[in-house]
Amino acid sequence: RTTKGASPSVAPLIDLVNVITAPVLTLSKSVASSAALPGDTLIYQLNLRNSGGSAALSGASVSVDGTNLSPVLVRDALPPNTTLAVSIPTLAGTIALYHRVGDPDSNYVSVPPADLNTVDAVAWAIATVPVGANFSLSFSVRIHSNAALNGSGSVVNTGQGFYTNGATPGATQILS
Repeated sequence: RTTKGASPSVAPLIDLVNVITAPVLTLSKSVASSAALPGDTLIYQLNLRNSGGSAALSGASVSVDGTNLSPVLVRDALPPNTTLAVSIPTLAGTIALYHRVGDPDSNYVSVPPADLNTVDAVAWAIATVPVGANFSLSFSVRIHSNAALNGSGSVVNTGQGFYTNGATPGATQILS
């Protein structure tokens, strides 16, 4: 209601938009089959996506074939009672990595060991994850014949990603 000669009051309408300038990485994971038998092969798929406002350029400090690097890193420890079935594919912009049983956690090799039973984790080093980029990474494991006897009968597996988002200098973000 207004009085004669007065202007009506108008409430301001305000919209707030957050502008994202840092990289924002998400990691999702799936397995091709939800049920398997001992001796079967499981194929895992990891998808890394950057929905942020800038490229992700670094992450974990690792040694690859004796050379120190700080790439964006996607790592997946092999589930208990499984063995890497075949060497992992290298995609454009990535280096496929293998972690061997007994090596320090941050040490990897880029050539698959002759005996894949010595591999306890796989990883991909990625120099740059551009804005809007999606990396589809996969690996397969064979379930040991005694898997049902040595555990719950379930194969549980978790992948992780490591990157620096630029907002906190020196802080590595962990995705899982």
